Amino acid sequence: MRKNLSVLLLIVLIAGQSCEQKSKSPSKTDNDWYSKDLVEVENGSLIPAWANDAKIYDAPVPEWAKENLPDWIEPHIVKQTVKNVAGIDRYHSYYRIRYNEETAKFLYEDYTPVRVNYIKGVLPSYEAIVNKYVSEIESDKEKAIQLLTEVMPVITKHPSNGLSVPCSLYVPGNRAFDDEQLLADGILWCNEQARVFMRLCQVAGIPARYVFLGYSEESGGGAHVVTEFYADGYWSMADASDFFVHPHPDGHLLSAAECHDKGEGQKYAEIALRKKFRELSEESDENLGCTAETNRCRFRELSESDVNRYGHFEILNYNLPVSPKDEKEIIWRNLFYLQDKNWLSMKMVPLKNRMIPEWAEESKFYGAPIPPWVKVDLPAWVSPFVRKLYVEGVVGIDRYHAYSSVPYCEETAKYLYEQYTPITVDYKNGTLPAYEKLVQKHVSGLKSDREKAVHLLTKVVPVVAKHPTIPPCREFIPGNRGLSDEELLVSGDAWCNEQSRVFIRLCQVAGIPARMIFFNYSEKAAQESGLAAHVISEFYTEGRWSMADPTFSVVFPHPDGHLMSAADCHDGGEGQALAQQYYEKRYTEINKSDDEDFGCDPENNRKSLQKLIKVALYQLDRFQVMNYPLPN
Repeated sequence: MRKNLSVLLLIVLIAGQSCEQKSKSPSKTDNDWYSKDLVEVENGSLIPAWANDAKIYDAPVPEWAKENLPDWIEPHIVKQTVKNVAGIDRYHSYYRIRYNEETAKFLYEDYTPVRVNYIKGVLPSYEAIVNKYVSEIESDKEKAIQLLTEVMPVITKHPSNGLSVPCSLYVPGNRAFDDEQLLADGILWCNEQARVFMRLCQVAGIPARYVFLGYSEESGGGAHVVTEFYADGYWSMADASDFFVHPHPDGHLLSAAECHDKGEGQKYAEIALRKKFRELSEESDENLGCTAETNRCRFRELSESDVNRYGHFEILNYNLPVSPKDEKEIIWRNLFYLQDKNWLSMKMVPLKNRMIPEWAEESKFYGAPIPPWVKVDLPAWVSPFVRKLYVEGVVGIDRYHAYSSVPYCEETAKYLYEQYTPITVDYKNGTLPAYEKLVQKHVSGLKSDREKAVHLLTKVVPVVAKHPTIPPCREFIPGNRGLSDEELLVSGDAWCNEQSRVFIRLCQVAGIPARMIFFNYSEKAAQESGLAAHVISEFYTEGRWSMADPTFSVVFPHPDGHLMSAADCHDGGEGQALAQQYYEKRYTEINKSDDEDFGCDPENNRKSLQKLIKVALYQLDRFQVMNYPLPN
């Protein structure tokens, strides 16, 4: 396996040289980004001149690397001063979050998205590796381990100081390379190896993040940078320098939290660590570097020590870059900033084959406000039930919806189905003119509200609001747009929550009450599909609420003829079984679509849908309801 890798991959790694040869060998920088002039440093190694002149220290931190955190996290951020570290590596050393009792829940439930939105073409060299070596592997866990244990040792080596094996020549720690440059160089410090492994995981669709280890004082202290990846519903700690994980006897891989629990988890983590040290002590001289015997003795001593090394740790996300060549495409895919004054500006400008709002062209998108009319007043007794979902980067109306839905449960059931949502619509003509035109064109001739709603769901929404990954697809869009209703129609693209909004507005303009439904996949379905939640709708007709999925264009008829509500579809009995059968049938129908209907990444989009087919019959679990009032 590794022999084959070394032939195909992008770099040629230097191995088997004498110590004298290594000290005079240049770090490989086969690219045009920097000068290849070399200078000799104190330890006799040759490094690029640009790395020696200290100008690299001022390397900027790319905007995509930064993240917004809740204010309460600030006291828990560890800002470590690392001499001469530059650019993105400096940012990482300054902004990681300490794991402790206060941050544990946030770090393991809210902080890192468990779904990767990778834009094809951003990291082409990583794509080539992933496509070649793990594309045929179905399990995310198996993919990650293959990348860690088979690919990483071939494409990366650690500098020759005996800390990790295989060793290579010295490189400076202040290079501030971007991801593609790291891969081209191949000789990397532990934080750089962590970055490469995380990018491989993310390109493969596997969430991954930094773990900064602080070794215990009794073991002599020190620090090391490793990673965690998310698979099978768990975060799993993975060392991208020594290429190993920490298995529990029950088969799951231990997270960083479990490796530091001072109990059973840490016991098994330390066993895995000592086993790795024992394996390293048996490596060849050439892999152990210039001080092979010293390193061998050191690893042997560590393998025999009964001192626990894992002391404390911090976590940091490593956001994906967005860098398609077309600058206007960057603007459309990443509408990160929005000035308040331009929030509802509908002056349009051209972008390739479409028109987009002027504010999107200006690329100013962060602080989208929540308009007053979208807010829903609740009785005091309902407020404790409200589900406040932390969704990173979601803004404006969509942020409010994520924070304000009311869970359906025994206490709220009667309220949600008898009082919460008005069953008449007070729509004023002229409020949403684009929606009025669609309703007039497509359903004005239909008599019943049920016919109108089903026609809007199955014939209109799939045309005017196409999903990025579910056929008929259009193209990738960011999840943080915060668009108004009319802007969603102009866009023509929509995630599930945005499709729900479009469908609700079409219904309301047609005089049909409608509202949002947020449902959670069952734990088993979430683990197997990689999906946690989905946003759909309910509309009111024939004296009852009826569940409707605008993404998959499906309603849920009962054998007696009525359309089932979200409550019926989550009843744990006949209704739920029937609803899940409808989903399985619909997923299977859509899977027969041509590749061109699966959008810009048909292979991965089809695989995601096929995962849903497998979990369809046990996917439903619980749901929340959210009103979507009409704008004033």
